[in-house]
Amino acid sequence: MYRNYNRDLQRKRGAVLGLVVVSTLVLAILGVGLIMLIMQLGGGQEIQHATDSGNLNVAKQVLRHPGIKLQNGDEQNIFGDTIDPETNEANLLYYNRLVAQALLIQNNAAVLNTGNATSHSGQMMNLVNGIAGRLNDQLVTSGNFDKHFHDTAQNHAMRMFEQLGNNLTHVGQSHEVSHMARGAATNVHITNAQILNKTGVTPPKIDDFAISGPDGKLYLVGYKQLTTNGGSTLWGVPLRPTQPPHLVSDKNFVTNQPRGPIPQFVPPNSFKSAGLTKDQRASNMSTRALSSSIVGSLKKVWQAQIPRGVIVVDNKGSFCGSVTKGDFDIWVDKLMNPNYIEVLGPDAATGLISDDSNGALQNIKDYVDSNFDALMSGDQNARDGLSNRLANAGIDSFGNFPANPTANANNPDFIRFIHDNSSTRCTNGASPVATSASSAKCNLGKFMSLYGQGSGGGTSNNDCNLMAVEKYHVDLCTVRASGAECANVNSQSTNSGLKLYPQNGNCGLTNVTQGTLAQLLAQTNSASEVTQQLVTYMYQINPEAEDINGQIAGVLGSTVTFDKISYIYRNPNNNKLVLSTQTPPWPLPDLNNPSMNLPDGPTSKYYRQVNMDALTNCDGECGYPHPWDCPMGSQASGQDWSEWTPSSGFRNILGVLKFRNRADGGGTFCCPC
Repeated sequence: MYRNYNRDLQRKRGAVLGLVVVSTLVLAILGVGLIMLIMQLGGGQEIQHATDSGNLNVAKQVLRHPGIKLQNGDEQNIFGDTIDPETNEANLLYYNRLVAQALLIQNNAAVLNTGNATSHSGQMMNLVNGIAGRLNDQLVTSGNFDKHFHDTAQNHAMRMFEQLGNNLTHVGQSHEVSHMARGAATNVHITNAQILNKTGVTPPKIDDFAISGPDGKLYLVGYKQLTTNGGSTLWGVPLRPTQPPHLVSDKNFVTNQPRGPIPQFVPPNSFKSAGLTKDQRASNMSTRALSSSIVGSLKKVWQAQIPRGVIVVDNKGSFCGSVTKGDFDIWVDKLMNPNYIEVLGPDAATGLISDDSNGALQNIKDYVDSNFDALMSGDQNARDGLSNRLANAGIDSFGNFPANPTANANNPDFIRFIHDNSSTRCTNGASPVATSASSAKCNLGKFMSLYGQGSGGGTSNNDCNLMAVEKYHVDLCTVRASGAECANVNSQSTNSGLKLYPQNGNCGLTNVTQGTLAQLLAQTNSASEVTQQLVTYMYQINPEAEDINGQIAGVLGSTVTFDKISYIYRNPNNNKLVLSTQTPPWPLPDLNNPSMNLPDGPTSKYYRQVNMDALTNCDGECGYPHPWDCPMGSQASGQDWSEWTPSSGFRNILGVLKFRNRADGGGTFCCPC
């Protein structure tokens, strides 16, 4: 058979060509598909990178945004200096500071152990938890994170999807939160120096609510119940000091989503974001990517603090009195025991006067009475003896007779005058006394004229800055200046503020100054426990000051202004602890309102009994050798005291310290006894 080889060849060639065409078409389709697959995979990576970037920015920015404004009233007054100063809001970064403040107050209340302190601590927890709940509401609201997400996600172009203008969308429905790193550190640390101590009470144990952080400090533990008060609990949020925000696996994120024991109001610390875009090049389908991350506070850490804490130092109360500076007067050395003025004759105006304390005029009278007949008969030996005695007697005034001992000794009228009259010792306690009428033997006016000394007088200045024992003292000196031989002096029996003065060993009230806080505590025997608690409270107020120990020493060494109320607090202008009569620049509760129940701790009183004799019967007082020779004995008593009422710190009050001085009783004083 004849075959057409040319036709067969043509047929084979046509089959091969068709196969080549089909193969080429298949390869082209496969190539296009491969390209589309590569673009899909590349686009998926681009959207994942953009979503991761956006979600990391969420974890970074969520520390400060969103935040919430504090409500007027207790929230603003208590936490006004605890929130973020840049945003003036409470946010996730500063939330643990609020928790720490409430924890300090709870610890204080536990040590004080009073019903009011416990109640106030519960109110404080409720305030914090109310803020936490409002913050939590913001953190679970997806719309608050759109901007955070887009701010960085839009910087990642998705060329594989022909997305030159980035349309990556934050998918709100996919916004989720979680509570990761349970048991890790918050960003607030605490020290044992901030734990209040009280005799007979076991203080809270710091290990129960704090763990060691990466820097060795003790941080409040996060997502663990820190303390409880009735139905209120306190929880911190782990922010992991020194750690940056970072991505986490979806598995770990989901595992920690169930809150378990964590209450609903506690804010989250982990966030899931979803990014959505459309593949405009290949599939024309929407593509979504998920990303989960956890926050980290890096270097934003603080110490537990009550920044608006205040300790009130009440030194109110004063008296007005006439402060007399005595002059040199007749009472100083002429009529003051053991001296006296002797008068021989019926009246000091006409009789003989001597300030000799040896009874010279009585001795002269005894001589005259014994030798009267010889003297009257002109016996010269007897008269010479009288002349010598008159010359040696130190007579200051001869009354109506000349100041001539020899002439008087030879004068029968003088001799009869001595014989017919008696001598009287005139002192402040004589009878009749020196202050009686001029007709009496003792004539104060004559004495004052003779010796050139007044009755007391002196200069007086009114002073309205006196404490109680000072008032008693100046009243005594004022009466002393009147020249009266006796007087009744009674105390006000009312409390005043307190100054620094020594009790014994010298005239204490001639050396009175305003005392420092440490000095007045020591003066009232309250230095030990009260000082320890004051120091603890100051560590709670301003623990982050580099020179905190120096600041505390400065406060203890500051003067407590008399008749003023002073305040210990942190001056926000220079971050220094002060003891000042200027009120803090934030509202304080009315402590005089009983319904406030502040301060809320137990009150302790400390006393120093004062020996009033040692204060008011001293050399040199008011310009006199003594104001009175007779000590008052048990007629009057003095007392210095301090009253310390610690407080939990609720509404910023950490305690009230009162200093008081009191004088009670009084009596009759005479010069001399």
